Amino acid sequence: MATKTFAGRTEEENLAFMNALTRKQFNMSYGQYCSSVLIAAVKDGAELPSPGSNAVADRRKTAIEKMKGLSKRGGDRRIASMDDAKIKDLIASRYES
Repeated sequence: MATKTFAGRTEEENLAFMNALTRKQFNMSYGQYCSSVLIAAVKDGAELPSPGSNAVADRRKTAIEKMKGLSKRGGDRRIASMDDAKIKDLIASRYES
């Protein structure tokens, strides 16, 4: 299979941050992550984040989906039966002082 190298311009500190993050989470460089994990996820139906999207709403949605997913893997199964409002309250209560 033919391959192609791709590149983009970004600030050095942003690239360093992403490299550190992907090394920590996946033990690979950011380039390796983009060319393997990211592409495979999109091919399997994952959506790319939209530029200029509401980051807070996106983080909440991601947190809710992650909690539901974790509950299906043997954690607290009550979370899977909660509606989005109850899960949002649960998440918010975690960060209240």
